[in-house]
Amino acid sequence: MQTIAQVYGITRTSPAFRAALFDAAARHGWNVDAIAAVISRESSFEANAHNPAPGQTASGLLQWIDSTARAVFGIGAADIRALSAEDQVPLVEKWFVSQLGDGAHRPVDYYLVGWGARPGLPDDHELAREGSKIYELNSALDFDSDGVIRVVDLRRLVERTLGAAGGARIDASPLC
Repeated sequence: MQTIAQVYGITRTSPAFRAALFDAAARHGWNVDAIAAVISRESSFEANAHNPAPGQTASGLLQWIDSTARAVFGIGAADIRALSAEDQVPLVEKWFVSQLGDGAHRPVDYYLVGWGARPGLPDDHELAREGSKIYELNSALDFDSDGVIRVVDLRRLVERTLGAAGGARIDASPLC
């Protein structure tokens, strides 16, 4: 049986979504649990999720901004919001192919690429500093409140999200 970590929000998804996500990850040798953790943190698996802050366009399962959505998918962020979770799985796959290619990656790497950072950065690498727009939008991720968001902060977030699942798994078997 194929399974995925039962992270927050995944129980709201359909068996078809879970099977498609698992299959996409398997095709490329990716960590499906890490991808699920990132989706959980970004959108709680709500396909129509969007950042309501003025001027923000982040939308969909992975909260793609409009410029990224247009560059990678040829559609706007609002168009992504209109797609079902199942219909966004090919976008999730295309996104990670474009950012990571095939093969195994550290769980934090799936989150780093959404920050415009390359995979493999060391834990102490600085991603955002207090006073910057990206820091202000993500200040809750500064777990040690030192005014800097580092790779270690994102790593801890992924680890906490997976840890909160308590080892529970949910079926992602293909539908027959």
